[in-house]
Amino acid sequence: MNIRNISHKVSAAVAMMLLGTAFTATGAAVNSGDATLSALEIKVDGQNLVNFDRNTTSYSIELDDTSLMTLSAAPTASDATVTITVNGREYDNHSLASLDGGENTIVYNIVSGTASQAYTIKIKTPQVLRGRHFSWKNATIYFVLTDRFYNGDTANDMSYHRQRSQGNMPDYATFHGGDIKGLTEKLDYLNRLGVDAIWISAPYEQMHGWTGGKGDAFPHYAFHGYYALDWTYMDRNMGTVEEFRSFVTEAHKRGIRVVMDIVLNHTGYCTLDDCVDYDFGNFNGTATAGWMPSNGNYTMWSDDNEVSFNADTQGKWGNWWSGWVRAFGDRSWSSSAGFAPGGGDNYTMSLAGLPDVVTEKTSAVNIPPFLKLKWEQENSGDYLDYRLPNLDAWRTDGKGAPADYLIAWLAGWVEEFGIDGFRCDTAKHVELSRWNQLKQACKTALANWRASSRADEYAKSWTEDFWMTGEAFGWDHGDTGYFTSGGFDSMINFAFNSSEGSQGRTPSTSDWEYYANYCNGSNGRQVLNYVSSHDTGLHRPGDQKKVATMFLLCPGGAQIYYGDETSRGYMSGCPDQSMATRSDFNWDAVDNADNKHWQLIGQFRRRNPAVGAGTQSNLGPDTYGRSFTDGAYANAVVIRLNTSAGQTYTVNVNGFFADGTKVMDGYNTATTATVDGGKVTMQASGPVLLVEAYGQITDDEIDTPTPPVPPVPQKPVVTATPGSSTFSESVTVTLSVNPAGTPIRYSVAGAANASSTVYTSPLTFTETTTLSTYVENEAGSNVQSFTYTKSDTPGPGPDPDPDPNKQYVYFNNTQNWTPYVWAWNETENCTAAGAWPGDAMTQKDGKYYWEAPAGKVPTLIIISDKGGTRAGNGNLEYVNGATYNPDGSTGDGPTPPTGDNVVYFDNGATNWSTVKVHYWGGESASSWPGVNMIVHSGNIYKYTVPSGTTGLVFNNGSGNQSENLTFVKGHLYDKNGDKGEYK
Repeated sequence: MNIRNISHKVSAAVAMMLLGTAFTATGAAVNSGDATLSALEIKVDGQNLVNFDRNTTSYSIELDDTSLMTLSAAPTASDATVTITVNGREYDNHSLASLDGGENTIVYNIVSGTASQAYTIKIKTPQVLRGRHFSWKNATIYFVLTDRFYNGDTANDMSYHRQRSQGNMPDYATFHGGDIKGLTEKLDYLNRLGVDAIWISAPYEQMHGWTGGKGDAFPHYAFHGYYALDWTYMDRNMGTVEEFRSFVTEAHKRGIRVVMDIVLNHTGYCTLDDCVDYDFGNFNGTATAGWMPSNGNYTMWSDDNEVSFNADTQGKWGNWWSGWVRAFGDRSWSSSAGFAPGGGDNYTMSLAGLPDVVTEKTSAVNIPPFLKLKWEQENSGDYLDYRLPNLDAWRTDGKGAPADYLIAWLAGWVEEFGIDGFRCDTAKHVELSRWNQLKQACKTALANWRASSRADEYAKSWTEDFWMTGEAFGWDHGDTGYFTSGGFDSMINFAFNSSEGSQGRTPSTSDWEYYANYCNGSNGRQVLNYVSSHDTGLHRPGDQKKVATMFLLCPGGAQIYYGDETSRGYMSGCPDQSMATRSDFNWDAVDNADNKHWQLIGQFRRRNPAVGAGTQSNLGPDTYGRSFTDGAYANAVVIRLNTSAGQTYTVNVNGFFADGTKVMDGYNTATTATVDGGKVTMQASGPVLLVEAYGQITDDEIDTPTPPVPPVPQKPVVTATPGSSTFSESVTVTLSVNPAGTPIRYSVAGAANASSTVYTSPLTFTETTTLSTYVENEAGSNVQSFTYTKSDTPGPGPDPDPDPNKQYVYFNNTQNWTPYVWAWNETENCTAAGAWPGDAMTQKDGKYYWEAPAGKVPTLIIISDKGGTRAGNGNLEYVNGATYNPDGSTGDGPTPPTGDNVVYFDNGATNWSTVKVHYWGGESASSWPGVNMIVHSGNIYKYTVPSGTTGLVFNNGSGNQSENLTFVKGHLYDKNGDKGEYK
């Protein structure tokens, strides 16, 4: 029998209740020896799905989607015993089981006397899909030097007179042929690696010629993308505009974000080929395009070469970046040629002798003469295949200062192609205000692209803001200005490899603990971790599987430097340590044992944002749990390190996966287990067990959370208000029960039972009384007692003033929760349990009560219904001795706070899981993204800002924010602005 299209659609997970499986006959007793059923019902939403016949022992049902299914059966014989197995696991009567996605088998085994019979019910349920929930906090970003990855079009290898190998000419720093077409062809490989985003070399046009490599021992071309010539054209070695558009679309198709490496600090060096092509510079000798020195002395500044630059006189140097950069500071003519003098600080120095853009300049400038000539020459024919079509408005004079031009040009790439983020080179050498200007321009540009006809079908509905990470070499974790003033979402973390030629180190579990707190704690800052880079060294300690495990499972973002996953080696013989890290990708190592391990860890990380973005708990030796929430989405994983393939391990998953939940090993998803007693037992397939929610894996970005655990029926619990207490004259007691609707029976003369009086209205006692209650449902019965003692003095009530020696709160449990408290401050967790959902509250003084462990002082708390519904829907400001209500207010209910500096935020439209306010201009300023606001009432949040505050930004701590707003005391705001005085 097939039943399809069940109407009640709640979850792809199917919960099943085994009810009414009678162990005595429901009809007239019959002789033993009859092992049949007299009744069998399988109900979904009250609809019976089977036409039962006691002689039919096999049934087949197919369900599309349902939340709860009940099975009830009764044996015919009075002495019959019944056992029930669900997918081979034995269950008791009145118990709950979860059905796996796919085929399930339920067997009722009936034994009566010497007779036995099995009734088999096969139920096919939908597979739970395990898709992606993208978060930049969990992103695995693949950093690739495009030229060194894969050659997809050999026809573009020698563009602009560029050469690779002539005779004995070293080719460490020449163009090797990798291009955008090659990247596009290899996107499926990156997808197998679990990559969320690809960070590519700058694709815009680089200086055409070469400069001297280290010690002038080799020609150094701009194959890496850091020596820009023209930000408004594609570099021909990389490919055409349409090839780039296709690459972005194909990446988006696979759920991969595209991050461009960009430079705002400097231009490329002057090269002979550019001077010849665009009529600038000054030479000794006769310069011809493509010239190379014959003596192996690769410099344009040596009189020993047949051709060299002449800077003794101005010549045509003024045709270059006149008015835009610092250059030729040692020449008397530099000022008359329009070049600014160099300085001694990070913003005004010339890094590695590169022309430093005067980003601090605010006055408008003209387009440099060489660029005007270039654009005039290259405005027809096949040049249009490389020219960005949307930047003509910024190819004219007087539009702004140099930085304004560069920012507009860079934002143009975002608006034309839908670039998702930038990696910003040399961040400490550009003013933070300029970085913030770039961020805002690109946020607007990305929104415009998504709303345009250019947007691809895969990414036009993505909602995350434009993302930026910064490279400030040697950045210290305490320097938060890049976040608060520069607009950066992330900073590149140098902790694992920080100097040229370094081998680096593998992250440890201590690092895991640190970054879980630093990145994902209450004041988290995002970092992009790496173990190898193009500026330091390659991390190749030998055990590359361990590198993958500890690095990719480390909290924070993860940047794989191309070839980390294949143990790509250094370039042999290269005299420049940094340059030696930029060898060609070793495709022959793909899919070997180490590479497969990187793929498995990477895919697990991508499926589970809790890995990089979650909070962490230590669950025992080598065992770590992580959990992540984003609005209604929740995800959890448990990681067990140091396992051996073929060995069986029992892993603590308590607090992360409920009993009865089916889980799988992300390292080998064919290995599954069901949680029992807060633990799972699994056989390892490799050096790590990766416990995650069971489901069918898909590459689609479908935002499927960890499948919800069906609600396990609990024995009913009676709440008496007030609870056990003393009284002076009389006390009136009101009883309630959870689940609501369960009849309450009571007695004041001994233990209550199923025959006791049914409670219908409040009870009043004038003498010392012990009240006993009895409740029962399918999970069983529960007897409780409450004692009310008459005394000459009234019993204790909540303290009018907090006890300064204790930290505690009360909770008005008006909604019959099982209340728990989760509490913390900036440095530590403040609960005794130490794991979510925290400590159970206890009844005291007619309310629920929680006291912090000695010595711990919280700043924020969550009061929840055992990890479910939260008071005020989120974090609450901790007030010692306060009584909280389910709506998050304190005392008798929400009242407008007093004070001149209260602001309110209406979260009704945004529905952020966390509401923060960033403020400035007064006695103090917050650090971005600000402080958590607390619930005032319903969707209204509040916070009291310091005296003198002038500006505000409301945000969710994850990239969604308002514009800069003017502070007005007592006003209500939403994401769009000031809504006026709050009443």
